[in-house]
Amino acid sequence: MVLPVGSMSITGWTVINDQLAWIDIGNPWGLTAQDGDRFLDLTAYPTGAPFGGVSQTITTVAGQQYMLSFYLGTYTARWGGPPVSISAAAGNASQTFTVSTTSIASTWTPFSMLFTATSPNTAVSLTGSAGLRYIGLDNVSVESVGGSPIPEPGTYLMVAGGLMLLAARGRHRRGCSGS
Repeated sequence: MVLPVGSMSITGWTVINDQLAWIDIGNPWGLTAQDGDRFLDLTAYPTGAPFGGVSQTITTVAGQQYMLSFYLGTYTARWGGPPVSISAAAGNASQTFTVSTTSIASTWTPFSMLFTATSPNTAVSLTGSAGLRYIGLDNVSVESVGGSPIPEPGTYLMVAGGLMLLAARGRHRRGCSGS
């Protein structure tokens, strides 16, 4: 399913920058989710830039450190690249994460970024920044660092088909992942 800019079809997330594809594991391209049944392709099928992304504003504690984690999907032998990159931004931090190796199958690489919240609400965004025909994104999570809980009720928000979102999880985690 291709989602246009501004789409909020993935509960809690807004599509930013350009369209993206929300892909199920039963796809004809040989791509697999890192975990679960669904994942995102930030290219949305066209070749090259511009790339799509997702954004969500989460509840945080100003001055508290958090860890943003996610998986970057590649299949460069079949779908172009390397490099394949995602740019992440949250609180006081932004960083580009890149896979520069050739992958001969659907491959997922974990990345994480430490950030400090600067207000009670923090925008978190992940946007494709390099690739040819596939930039995968799955299992996004934000966890507080140092034991302070994220101030949200303990509940999971799941997307139809299973992509878990940056929603509250217990006292320590918010998540977006396939299920």
